[in-house]
Amino acid sequence: MENHRWYIGMPIVAVRNHSKGRFKKGDEFVVKGIKQGCCSLLLDIGIKLDGEGIRWRCTCCNAAWETKDLTGWYSERNFLPLDLDRKSTRLNSSHRCI
Repeated sequence: MENHRWYIGMPIVAVRNHSKGRFKKGDEFVVKGIKQGCCSLLLDIGIKLDGEGIRWRCTCCNAAWETKDLTGWYSERNFLPLDLDRKSTRLNSSHRCI
């Protein structure tokens, strides 16, 4: 996947559904925070989780960790910058099969 220069305040769009339904493909967010995960950058998209301690598992390397912070952190692999997604959609919609 192409590396993007993520920044706080960046408009982004989900490119796949979250396995537990926390977001769906096409949902739009604004990046609230960025941190380094074990296999990719993790983005805070403003989803707060319920509970006292949250257990996470990396879907890439299967590493596990627990946090008391209720901020939902999601791999950058789930998102594209919104402007890039719209450009891609325009290009795809203008292509016609004969």
